[in-house]
Amino acid sequence: KNWSGITASWFRCLSFLQRGGHSTILNSFGMDTHKVVLRSARDARRVLHIAVNFDTWSEKDSTKFREQFEMPLPPPPPRCMGYFQCEATSTTCTVGGQPTLE
Repeated sequence: KNWSGITASWFRCLSFLQRGGHSTILNSFGMDTHKVVLRSARDARRVLHIAVNFDTWSEKDSTKFREQFEMPLPPPPPRCMGYFQCEATSTTCTVGGQPTLE
């Protein structure tokens, strides 16, 4: 596992799928999937969550699921145009060292 408690093989698999231009579906019965999305997606706001049979979930699970979405999300990443280089912690994107935002 890495520093976030998520197994490193998940990130290797995700990277492989992204390099191939594939979409990724995380199908889980775990209550920690939102944490995985926050650590994996460039912008967690764009990730679709589908909860099936939510009304039949236990009180514990339904409460934990709701609480995940009450936490504030990190700010969205900058939107860049064309070929760009973005650092994971950057608030701007650059082309040839010059900031470029959409």
